[in-house]
Amino acid sequence: MKRSSDRATTAFMTGYRETMRNTRLWPTDPHAADAMINFFLLEKVLYDIEDELFHRFEWLHIPLTGMLRLLSEPASETLLSETL
Repeated sequence: MKRSSDRATTAFMTGYRETMRNTRLWPTDPHAADAMINFFLLEKVLYDIEDELFHRFEWLHIPLTGMLRLLSEPASETLLSETL
């Protein structure tokens, strides 16, 4: 059974993909789209790690957990790939 956050992520990404599909900004290749999204997710989690290091060290485990989850899942098994 999926967690509610997983369901919310899947629903958001499905809507995002449908909205962006016919724009010039969105890659036509689904694998390229996944790679682009994963790049931006990694960039965001690195920003969050830096922010927590300087402002709320006791919360650092939250973005670190997110980064480990993002990096430990093969691209074909990420939540984002489920929305194809």
